[in-house]
Amino acid sequence: MYPLISVSTASIIPMSIYLAFRTTASFLRNTSAHLRWRVFDLGKKLRQRMKAWEPILTPKTSIRIFLFIGIIFLAIGVFWLVLNDQVREIRLDYTKCHEIESYDELEVMPPDNVEKKFKASSAGQLVDQWKRSNQSLTFDGVTKNYTLCTIEFFLPEELQPPVLYYYRLTNFHQNHREYINSRDKRQLMGDSVSINTIKFSDCGPLKTHHTDDGLEDIIYPCGMIANSYFNDTFHDPVRLPSSSGSNQTHAYNMSRTGIAKDIDRAIYRPSSYQIPAEAGANGTIIVPPPGWVERFPNGYHAGNMFNPAEDESFMVWMRTSAGNRFAKLAMRNNDDAMERGMYRIEVISHFPIHKNHGTKSVIISTNSAVGRRNEFVGRAYTALGAFSANNVFNFGQSYRIAMDIVHHDVEQAPPPVAKGRIYATTEELWTCHQGVITRLYKDENRPLKEVKQIMETEYFFHATERMYKTRIKRWGLDKKFKEAEILAMLKLKRDRDAVGKDTRFAIRNQDVDWGRVVHYLKRRPDLQDTLRLSAAAGSDKSVVQWDHVIQYLSERPDLREDLETVARLDVVCRTPSPVPEPLDPAPGLRFADEILRILGGFFDGVFQDSVWSVVDGALCTRGRRPSRKRLNKWCGVMGGVYELLGRGETEAATAILKNEYNFIKWIVQNSDPELTYFLCYNVLQQPPQVSDVLVPYACGMYATVLGERHPLTLIWRRIIAAGVADRVGILSAMVRYTSLYLETRLDVLNVTMNWIHGLQGQLLEALGETGGNDFQRIVSMYTRAAREYADVGRLKDECKCLFALVGLHSTAKRYDLAMQTLGRAHGVVEEVRRSHPAAEQLMQMWTYGEMGQLSYSVMSAGRYKKKKNYVREHAYAMERYGEHSKEALSHMLEVFSALPCRL
Repeated sequence: MYPLISVSTASIIPMSIYLAFRTTASFLRNTSAHLRWRVFDLGKKLRQRMKAWEPILTPKTSIRIFLFIGIIFLAIGVFWLVLNDQVREIRLDYTKCHEIESYDELEVMPPDNVEKKFKASSAGQLVDQWKRSNQSLTFDGVTKNYTLCTIEFFLPEELQPPVLYYYRLTNFHQNHREYINSRDKRQLMGDSVSINTIKFSDCGPLKTHHTDDGLEDIIYPCGMIANSYFNDTFHDPVRLPSSSGSNQTHAYNMSRTGIAKDIDRAIYRPSSYQIPAEAGANGTIIVPPPGWVERFPNGYHAGNMFNPAEDESFMVWMRTSAGNRFAKLAMRNNDDAMERGMYRIEVISHFPIHKNHGTKSVIISTNSAVGRRNEFVGRAYTALGAFSANNVFNFGQSYRIAMDIVHHDVEQAPPPVAKGRIYATTEELWTCHQGVITRLYKDENRPLKEVKQIMETEYFFHATERMYKTRIKRWGLDKKFKEAEILAMLKLKRDRDAVGKDTRFAIRNQDVDWGRVVHYLKRRPDLQDTLRLSAAAGSDKSVVQWDHVIQYLSERPDLREDLETVARLDVVCRTPSPVPEPLDPAPGLRFADEILRILGGFFDGVFQDSVWSVVDGALCTRGRRPSRKRLNKWCGVMGGVYELLGRGETEAATAILKNEYNFIKWIVQNSDPELTYFLCYNVLQQPPQVSDVLVPYACGMYATVLGERHPLTLIWRRIIAAGVADRVGILSAMVRYTSLYLETRLDVLNVTMNWIHGLQGQLLEALGETGGNDFQRIVSMYTRAAREYADVGRLKDECKCLFALVGLHSTAKRYDLAMQTLGRAHGVVEEVRRSHPAAEQLMQMWTYGEMGQLSYSVMSAGRYKKKKNYVREHAYAMERYGEHSKEALSHMLEVFSALPCRL
């Protein structure tokens, strides 16, 4: 009878199901124990103790698997090759047609430019020829001459419909990730997408067109795929008169409709942009892609607006290919056969494939159930099928040889124990299976009967239980305790318990669970009665009257000898190692570790999702380079906020932050690498009274814009929890981790990399660690880069590295090293002046700037008592000569000649 339990109505059904399962399982286990299957036990599922399937490949299983794979693959390969052989195809390469020396005269085509796949023999066929000529085409009132390539070829067999006309390109990669994504689906579906939306689309570098008056036009259709649209012009094949027939030519008409897939025709729609664009709903001008300038020399207007829904060739081109060699359908004829004979095709060449060092060809082909002719797939399936068949043969031979060895050994052995079975009677077989038996019996702790059954069914290894017990004892795998071993452990435990030592035993290299010893004593009442032992249930203590043990051993000298042998060889006793107490890390170290792990995951995510990417050596956000204007605006806004908070004017600072809410939200939402880091750095390096206001504000902004679970929000949460004292150390760890991460992707002279190294140097100086390994690593990096650039003659880059070293030495207050490095830079400038006079002024400006900054740093540190004069002269020079001018910097250097290194 179950006890009465007060439950809600919602819990009655689950509880009823559970009780039904438990009751049914118990009933079936008790009444059907002889069955080989088990009833589902809900308790095992809840405890994650369900049985798992562990496949083991035996020789017979492997042979069956490879035999099945070989049959299937060989059948597919042969079927594919048979159908592929029914396809008739001719390929004509016209890449170098414009290089034909003669003009408007037929010449024999090179053999490499013609490839025919027909059953008819090529002996005695007419020669394939081609010629070059010019043809004028007029687009929107503009006439231009183009190369017309005329090819006359012989078709040795009649082609049954459908007859397909392809163009084939090589060495043209349509599988680049940026190229594949470079399109706007809403544009192609007919939407009039605004210019602001286009700027944030995936069209890449071909989104808008900048005019001379500073305006921007929308490119339609935008993206690199549309811009590279294949635009060679193909004419229908014309059958030429035979030598003995009439002189009339017959055009073999082919259609340019029905070449695109139905799913593509359903996507493309006429554009909703209004032409002329000034009357459009979005108030912008629509222009064709740059690659279409020949087709639309005067741009779009009311009479020539591009309609993708009517151009199926454009639909075919927009479906990108997976490799750098592909063929795309241009025309087709579904009704008429293409008769045997001489044909002429004309191609007007527009597409500049020579820039890719590739080729372009024309393919006229029939079709089959597997598509166009492609022998690779059939050969691949056939090769894999042959490989599987070879494995079947090799495995079969090996298995047969092994079984012959077994049969031979069995013939020399006594008769088998059971009729129809071959028992393992040789040590070689036992040694071969020792590892499996050890795993099943010892590691997985299976009973001997279960081990024997598994070895018979899965490994075809037959042996009696007596054979197993003999080998298990010989291999030291016996799990049963001997009486001498129990008595030896009791003696050792008694002696060690007397001195207060914990004890752990091992027998035959197997750890002993003391509960098994207690269980052994419970199952030996004769031993308990003889030795007067008492083992409390559930206790790991056993009290032994040792006088009775000695008396018992004196009556059994054989047991005393076994006890001495066991105590000397088999039983190992030791004191278990104490479990160390876990040490809680300091809060600052714990938060720093968590922040770095979150930051690493954030970096991996933004680079894998292409939110951040490296384009031409620059760290970009969604393909856009960092904006210096936004950075200057950020510094201006936050400079005013810092000043107000420093004076205690919190309300005025809050008003500025509210006014710039959209700008700060944009920084957070777009995750610009430089602005994100400057926000974090500028906030955390402020005095406590300023940072205590800005840190919660920044955390709230990230939580509002990006969500509570965003990595940057989690980082700011931990910065708040870390406290003021640990913020500089956390910021230094973040900058160091970022520096190491980005150094694997960016060059040492990258602007973002220079800033991060500068921030790291300032933080290390604030922590008093400029003499440590981190600071020395940065200095060594720029020193090594300067030496490498000098070796290859890149003097400008060498000078940049030296200027970075000047800044690092100044940060560490190593002014002598800074002045020596600046002197080396001056020598490089003089060398550039002699070899590249055009670059002299720019490099000299850099050097003057570093000299002026170094002068100010030295005097600010108290090395020279001219700080006030420097500020006054600086203001005078800026007012007279203009900010950042060469004359202003030269004036400051001339006024202060205290530094020994001057230009």
